Amino acid sequence: MPFSPFARMGAAALMLLPALAGWAQEVKILGTLTGTVDGETRSWYVTVAEMQGEAVSQSDFMGDPADGASVSVFGHATESVMDSTDSIMLSFSVSVPTAPRVSGHEITYGGFSNIDGQTGFYSSGNDGQAEIAVVAFAAEGKALRIVGTFSGVMPFRASGNKTSDMNHVVTVTDGKFDTLILPLSF
Repeated sequence: MPFSPFARMGAAALMLLPALAGWAQEVKILGTLTGTVDGETRSWYVTVAEMQGEAVSQSDFMGDPADGASVSVFGHATESVMDSTDSIMLSFSVSVPTAPRVSGHEITYGGFSNIDGQTGFYSSGNDGQAEIAVVAFAAEGKALRIVGTFSGVMPFRASGNKTSDMNHVVTVTDGKFDTLILPLSF
């Protein structure tokens, strides 16, 4: 089961603190995502940086690529800064008995947002408002190469509120991703 976007975004925010303190080295691009958000073409970058001698990325996987994995692909809006502003995150599980099969898919857009005085996320939830297809899924050394497509409708979901606000919606179409991701490290 993929991690909740609320937990992942919180973890992502915590990972940014050392970078802000100047501990991060050069940011490297592992891959890209592209798509159309509410009619506007966008690109996002999957990145990794060295922090205190360790490779750190907000995209990762947990599991054995030969059998399948829980995957989070976090795309930053800029090539050089790990930032959740205008970001996109795909969370899903992949099983690989023969061809990759995706389940539990969720798309989260834009990091923390404030709508009508409530803080939350634009998220498809895990209720069928997102589609993610994986066309390539294979180990490359310790990393995982994953290629696919995505689209979804992401209503605003206020923190602590399980219902979505269909008056505030972000729609992503024609999404594609091609990236390496690193294994989850604790």
